Amino acid sequence: MENYEGHKEDPLYRTVMDLVVRANWKKFEEVRAEMCDALVELMEDYVEEQVEERVEQRIKEQVEKRVEQRIKEQKEAGIKSLICSLRNLGIPRKEAVFQLEEQYDLADESAERYVEKYWKE
Repeated sequence: MENYEGHKEDPLYRTVMDLVVRANWKKFEEVRAEMCDALVELMEDYVEEQVEERVEQRIKEQVEKRVEQRIKEQKEAGIKSLICSLRNLGIPRKEAVFQLEEQYDLADESAERYVEKYWKE
C-alpha cells in the first residue's frame, strides 16, 4: 500500500497495478474483507474527487441549460413585443418582418413565422 501511495499519480504505475488486480481478481476477492478498510482509505480521496467533479459537471450542465432556456424565453418575449408594437403603430407586416430580420438576425422564413404567430394577438 505504501508503494502505491507514492506512485498513485503515475499513469504507468496505475496501469500496472490495475493489470495486477484484474489478473489476480480471485485472490483479491478472497482477502477482500481484510483489505476493505485499507482500500477505502486508499480510494477515499479519489472517490471524493470523482464525486465532486461529477456534481460540478451536472450543476454546470443544468445551469447552462437553464440559461439557454431563459435566453430563448426572453428572445421570444422581445420578438412578440416588437411585433405587437409595430402592429399597434400601424407599421405594415412586411416592415415588421424586415425589422425582425435586422434586430434579431433572423432568416426571412423565421421572421415571417413570428409575424404570423404574433401579429393577431
